Amino acid sequence: MIELKNLSCTSIVSYISPVIIMKKQIYVDYLRVIATFAVIVWHCTSNIYYQFGPIEEWMPASITFGPLVRWSVPVFIMISGALLLGKEEDPMTFYKKRFTRILIPAAIWILIYGSIKYLHFILPYPSVPNIFKKVILESFGLFFTNQLSYHFYFVSLILGLYLLCPFISRMVRGLSKSQLELFLLIGITLLSVRVFYQNLFLVDNFQLGGNLIFFVLGYYLHTYPPTPKFRWTLYISAIVLAILSVWLTYRKEYVGMAHDDTFYKTHGIFVFVFSSAVYVLIHQLFSTGIEEKPDGKFRKLILFISSNSYGFFLAHPLIINILLFSKSRFYTLTTSNFTLHLGGKDIGFTMNNQVGAYFLATLVFFILCICFYVARKIKLTKYLT
Repeated sequence: MIELKNLSCTSIVSYISPVIIMKKQIYVDYLRVIATFAVIVWHCTSNIYYQFGPIEEWMPASITFGPLVRWSVPVFIMISGALLLGKEEDPMTFYKKRFTRILIPAAIWILIYGSIKYLHFILPYPSVPNIFKKVILESFGLFFTNQLSYHFYFVSLILGLYLLCPFISRMVRGLSKSQLELFLLIGITLLSVRVFYQNLFLVDNFQLGGNLIFFVLGYYLHTYPPTPKFRWTLYISAIVLAILSVWLTYRKEYVGMAHDDTFYKTHGIFVFVFSSAVYVLIHQLFSTGIEEKPDGKFRKLILFISSNSYGFFLAHPLIINILLFSKSRFYTLTTSNFTLHLGGKDIGFTMNNQVGAYFLATLVFFILCICFYVARKIKLTKYLT
C-alpha cells in the first residue's frame, strides 16, 4: 500500500530514477510544464470571465483568460510540430508508433469520465447491465458527439494532425526558409481576417486550418531560431497586442454588456503572436542543446510533469469538478471561498474570485502530480498518459 500522508514534491522527485535523454531539447520540457499549468488556469478562470456583467473580478479574469493563458493549447500544437515535422518516416510506421500513445490513454479517461458522470450524478446503485450499457456505450457515444467533457476535442485535434503529419513533413522539409515564411504569412493573414471579418467573401472559402498553421509554425521556430532583433520585435509586439486585446475586449464586453471574445480567438493574429512569443522566450531561456542527464531535483520534477503532460491535460477537468462540486463534508471550495470543516469547527478564508482561480489551479496541479506519481509507482502511467 502506498502511504500519502508524508508525500511531498521532494519525494515525488526522488522517486524518479535518472534517465539518459539523447538529443532531447530541454526547452520542450519547460514549455510543456508551463503550457500544462496555463491550461489548468484557463479552465479555472473561464467561469469568472464568462460572467461579463459588472463584477470587479472581470478585468483580471479577462487578462488571464486572454493574453496570459490563451496561448497554451497552440503551444502544445507547436511543440508537436517542432518534434515531428523534421522527421522522415513512412506513414504506417509513424501511425503505429504514435496512435496507441494517444488512443489508449484517451479511451481509459473516457471510461473514467463516463463512470463518474453516470455513477455519481445519475444513479447511485445501478445494475451490472446498466453499468455496461451506460458507462461503456454511452461514454463513447458522448465522446464522439463532443458531449462528455469540453476538453476532449484536443484528442481529435491531435489525431487529425498526426494523420496528416507524414505528408506535411515532406512538404515543409522541401521548402526553403523563405518559402516556409511565405506559407506561414499567408496562413496567419487569411485566418486572422476570417476571425475579424467572418462574412468577407474573399477569404470565407479559403480552406486552411489554424491548427495546421500552428503545427508548421512550431517546426519553423524550432528549425530556424529567430535572431535577437526578431525576438525583441516579437516580445514588444506581444506586449502591445496583449494590452490592445484586453482593451478591445473590455470595450466589446464590459462596456457593451454583451459577450464577445473575438480578440481572444485562437486563430486570430493576437493569439498567434502570444503563442510565438511564449515559444521563442522559453526556447531562448532554456535551449542548451543536447542534455545527457537530468541533474537536480527540480529538473527531475520538470521531466516528470513534461512526460505526463498529456495525462494532466486529460485529467484536470475531472479534478476541478470533484473539488468544486463533490459536496465533501470536510471542506467547501469555490473561487471566492475555501473552508475546512474540522470537528464542528470551520477554518477558512474568502478571496477575490480570480485569486481563487489561481489557488484552485495550483491545488489541481499539485493533486495531479500526486496522482501521476502514484500511477508511476504502480506502473499504470502508460495507460493514463
